[in-house]
Amino acid sequence: MYKEFFHLVDEPFRMTPDTRYLFRSRRHEEAISSLLYGIGEKKGFIVITGEIGTGKTTLCRALLNQLDPHTKTAIILNPSLSASELLHAIVDDLGIELKKKEPTQKELMDTLNAFLIEQARAGGNVAVIIDEAQNLDVNVLEFIRMLSNLETEQEKLLQLILVGQPELNEILKMDRLEQLRQRIAVRYHITPLERDEIPEYIRHRLKIAGNERAVSFEKGAVDAIAEYTGGTPRLINIICDKCLLAAYALETKTVTEAIARKAIVDHEGPVYRPTSERRQRAAASLGAAEIGEESWEEDRIPDAAVSPSRPGNIVGGVLLGVLAAGIVLVILHSAGLRGRVDEQRRLPRSPAVATPASPSKKDSTKSVWTEKAVEKSTEPEVVTAAGEVLRLWGADPKAKNFAEAGMAAVPVMTDLPTLAAINLPALIKVLDKQEKEVALVGVTPTSYEFYRGGEGGSEPIVRYPRVTLDREGLVNARIPLPANFAFTTASPADPRLSKMLDDALERLGVVVPWKNRRREPLARRVLRFQSAAGLPVDGVVGPLTWCALVSYSHPEYPSLRK
Repeated sequence: MYKEFFHLVDEPFRMTPDTRYLFRSRRHEEAISSLLYGIGEKKGFIVITGEIGTGKTTLCRALLNQLDPHTKTAIILNPSLSASELLHAIVDDLGIELKKKEPTQKELMDTLNAFLIEQARAGGNVAVIIDEAQNLDVNVLEFIRMLSNLETEQEKLLQLILVGQPELNEILKMDRLEQLRQRIAVRYHITPLERDEIPEYIRHRLKIAGNERAVSFEKGAVDAIAEYTGGTPRLINIICDKCLLAAYALETKTVTEAIARKAIVDHEGPVYRPTSERRQRAAASLGAAEIGEESWEEDRIPDAAVSPSRPGNIVGGVLLGVLAAGIVLVILHSAGLRGRVDEQRRLPRSPAVATPASPSKKDSTKSVWTEKAVEKSTEPEVVTAAGEVLRLWGADPKAKNFAEAGMAAVPVMTDLPTLAAINLPALIKVLDKQEKEVALVGVTPTSYEFYRGGEGGSEPIVRYPRVTLDREGLVNARIPLPANFAFTTASPADPRLSKMLDDALERLGVVVPWKNRRREPLARRVLRFQSAAGLPVDGVVGPLTWCALVSYSHPEYPSLRK
């Protein structure tokens, strides 16, 4: 999508193990040298390990290009094989012709041994590389050890290279694999890139793709990428690819820290699995605190629609994603950490509330709330979080559910900065036994404001600094919208979408020449909007983008921003 814009001939951060893109870091150079030494000197067993995404598979493919032509090789990419299947795969990959269609294991061993002796007499060598070796069955590993017995008095006839994740080393420590472990002649562990190698890595891939100067990554962007990825090449590729997509949408050739961090949030996705320690902290926090909110009847959306893994993975509750549960649930519930309350500040009500519109003049695209007004009461009342959101929209806060109030709730799982970018009041689910909710009702440059109800003499509004919460995880939330803007599978094809995009882009200050508006693909305009609004950039009108479009194309709707 972005190759032409950046004058590239290829996608620089593709995920396939293309050896052209192999970045020869210090550790990768040492790993290749170790492999070449072990194979060339016929050492027998070689073990190469590395964390997920550090480039082990690409390294193995690059190795093949450096072996001398007298070395025959076989690569086993699927280690989930029995001993017989593995032996058959090795024979097939070496191109050994079999005399029988279905030979026995002994016949396969005899055929392989004869081939190895023939190669040795001709001055050749044979190497077998088994990738993802940590998935090998222990019995198969023991069989591989027996393959190393194919040798002469002077040298090993078969060089066996096991490539896998760090747990391979733990497996090899088993007592029953003692004989195999003693035969390992060369070991090497590939570590992630060093911090100073990451900018070089990015430039290297851009250069191979055709333009080293195609895009500039600011220092803050590189720092954010380094912090998140830990130097793992695969993760760097994913984040950098998303950064280029966002830069393309913004028509800029500079990746800023903001773009990089948004790409990171986008990559995190909707599912977060908490550690047992975090689950215990979240449960303990919930056990020690109460919200004080009346039950809220609603048209329930099935759990699977919000998060298919929610019941099994989240214990106690999610307020600011499970990462933040142990902290923020205490902030919002615990009496000792309620935050600073500003009694005087309340969110501004929609102008439509004060002056109801005449039904006869109602615009079909405007909110249903232009016709409704909430009577002011001098009596103090207790309003639930959902009721407070309805009141912000100018609806009856005592409605039994959103449908009765003429609204629909869009379920999402995202982070707080994205909810802030959407700029509409939202309900955040606390997954305790009562499934209570708090409402995100305000955002300032430095804090978030949550409404939790006013029962028991507690203050209804609590504030908490953004500097902490912006770095935390995901939340289960619902964003109420007028029913005529309910998100459905047909929303991306809604005839109002093009007009909403024009209005939203104009409000965000994105200048698009009219001649481009007529011919620019809708997906490109969606990308522009997502980047300008601070949303995950993918060119797709999903629930988050739809809610944001409704918000930015209707300035009369309630806003979070002070």
